[in-house]
Amino acid sequence: MDAVVTAIGAVVIALVIALVIFSGRLSKAVRSTVEIVVGILLFPTVTGLWGWRAIEGVRDRDWLYAGLMAVAAAVFAVTGFYAIRRRTLAPFDKRPK
Repeated sequence: MDAVVTAIGAVVIALVIALVIFSGRLSKAVRSTVEIVVGILLFPTVTGLWGWRAIEGVRDRDWLYAGLMAVAAAVFAVTGFYAIRRRTLAPFDKRPK
């Protein structure tokens, strides 16, 4: 699990850095595609990681840790759902009309 999360995390970080550095040079369609790919990789990966940590907290009978990780996973899952649905990394920003 850790190797998979690390590998996906490295790809996501590289895509975010590329998006920040080259966003002015990318067309709007390419930038949107990169945001969708980053969202599809980032949100489920982090949600799964925090969910896994919550399960480990339950196994260790560390209820505070397990609860905090479960809440973090739930918040990130909801944010990820809206980000993927709206095809942006900032799903709760106000959109220009």
